[in-house]
Amino acid sequence: MLTVVGVNFGVTGGLVLLIEGDGDLNGDGIKDDACATCMVGLNPLLPSYIRSWTHTTIELLYQGSTGTIVVVSGTTTSSSDSALSLSTSTSSTPLRFNSTSPSVVSMEHPAVYFQHGGYATVGGETLIMLTENVYGDSSVLRVLVGEETQKVHLCPITQLEYPVGNTDRSRIHCTLPAGQGVKVHVVVVRGDLRSLSTDFISFQYVRPTLLSLLIPGSGIVPATGTSAGTTASYLSETRGVVAATATGTNFGGDIDAAVVYMNGVALPTRGISTTKLEFDVPCGSGSTARNLWIDVASQTTCDTVKSNNNNGSSRISCYDHSVAYYEPEVQGVVVPSSQEITTAGGFAIQIIGRNFIAQKCWKEDKGNVDAAAKEAMSITVGNVNCNIVNSSFAWAFCLIEEVSFSCSQRVCKNLVKEQNDFDLYSLYSLFLFFLCSLSLSLSLSLSLSLSLSLSFSLSLSLFLVERERETLCL
Repeated sequence: MLTVVGVNFGVTGGLVLLIEGDGDLNGDGIKDDACATCMVGLNPLLPSYIRSWTHTTIELLYQGSTGTIVVVSGTTTSSSDSALSLSTSTSSTPLRFNSTSPSVVSMEHPAVYFQHGGYATVGGETLIMLTENVYGDSSVLRVLVGEETQKVHLCPITQLEYPVGNTDRSRIHCTLPAGQGVKVHVVVVRGDLRSLSTDFISFQYVRPTLLSLLIPGSGIVPATGTSAGTTASYLSETRGVVAATATGTNFGGDIDAAVVYMNGVALPTRGISTTKLEFDVPCGSGSTARNLWIDVASQTTCDTVKSNNNNGSSRISCYDHSVAYYEPEVQGVVVPSSQEITTAGGFAIQIIGRNFIAQKCWKEDKGNVDAAAKEAMSITVGNVNCNIVNSSFAWAFCLIEEVSFSCSQRVCKNLVKEQNDFDLYSLYSLFLFFLCSLSLSLSLSLSLSLSLSLSFSLSLSLFLVERERETLCL
């Protein structure tokens, strides 16, 4: 159906002249069809291709897609009259129509596009394309990009060249919106007709780059350059970090396009701009480097190396930027009274410090203990295991197991005893109970991963502040 829209067509019929086209009105192969005495509803010989005629609309059956028609209001009885009527004021301006959808012949990218591997995600660059069935009226044209991959689609037309050389083609220039991704489809719309959305007519934005991270926090830096050390380029506290910052380029035109991954696990990410975003580092432990990268619409911030795991799957390895955790730091020990310290064990001690593993870090969402995560931290006193019952970033409670030992050595030492609630006598008893030596020190190992451990000695001299001296002999 071909619909002609205008004004002053009258209601008693007239002429519809096809003076150019790739089809014809009545199907006889002649492209100069005219309707004489086209009086709708009154003329029993009304041609079948005239379906309706009003003051503003004429509906025709047309076997073709392009052409030029002239509408003449009034009635005539012969072809000569029809020719004469074209010179009168009752004739419409010849109207060219094309019901063929526009198409994009090719994309014309500048050299810098290939040098950079795409267009910048911030947008603003010029997209150029060669088209067909578009013609020269920019008021009825739109260019849409990335309808499936980004939030802003309109590419405003800045220049329309028609015709291109001796052809019937058009060349369109438009300004790219901010976006992201590869195989970003380009669609040209003329009126209600659209070109095909296909991978063959597409482009890509530049992949993101990660330049630096800012991870707030402090602690003891693990050894580097050894098999037991870390190769990580950044360190995090074991409790994790909220609002770490990543700086780079081409993080995507959509504010939520970028996602930070650590060892293949997506982290909570909040976009700020195409060059900056925030993310949260999860709680964890150990000096083993966790690879960290940013994904923007399936483009990553580094060259990805896929290695087959034992289960046949693949993973991404990217160590340009990696994160490990600070070593644990012990600052003090709280022990029970001497009466509670027995060879049967079962009494608790508290370790005070920082960069321990919080209990919530080794529990699953349902409250079940994650055995693998819990085993990442262990406490031993002497050679005796101390079972962890609760822990946080800054302290840990553990229960001493049953102990069997022999010690015939008597020890007599000058000892300072606190004048407050901290029972230093009990601490000294604990030392003798486990170590049976003249050395008044406690050896405590905290293992925060299979490859990270810390041993330290806590001397009683740490407590020589406003104490009164007394002698303890065992």
